Amino acid sequence: MKNKLIVLVLITTLLLLVGCSKRFLREPQVFWGITKTNEEGDIISADPDDWRSGNESSQNSQDKQQFPSSYPIYPIPTIFKIGPAYPNPATGQVRIECQLPASAKVCMFIVNEQGKIVRKMMVGKLAPGYYLQIWDIRDEEGNQVPPGIYRCYFQSKLFESHGDIEIK
Repeated sequence: MKNKLIVLVLITTLLLLVGCSKRFLREPQVFWGITKTNEEGDIISADPDDWRSGNESSQNSQDKQQFPSSYPIYPIPTIFKIGPAYPNPATGQVRIECQLPASAKVCMFIVNEQGKIVRKMMVGKLAPGYYLQIWDIRDEEGNQVPPGIYRCYFQSKLFESHGDIEIK
């Protein structure tokens, strides 16, 4: 019985991973620009293609909300939102904040310019709340990624977005 449960969990996880990443990765990625941010997450210059939530028409530094680094101290958010990543461009860790107003199965992953997944950041069902993901600019094997532009995808059945991150 326990072995059957383990196999079922593994198959479900594999299906979730395949379903999340295949939808966007049919061809090499086209990167138009990045939303530049400082160490505190304030937007310096915005790329209108990056970090769109569908709940808002645009983002600027006046729209920036302070995201908590823990959950559940804060109230449940009212909209889906992700990013922008900060700092961007980056030479070290990159922070990516997101908020979920409802439980959702989510996938967050980083791809290179060739469309290859270099890092899976978040996969699974999450409760409503605020989340902070920190990318250490390493790939799945623990190697630091080379300088370039990378795309962070965030997907769920209820919401999807992406944003570009420049690693120097």
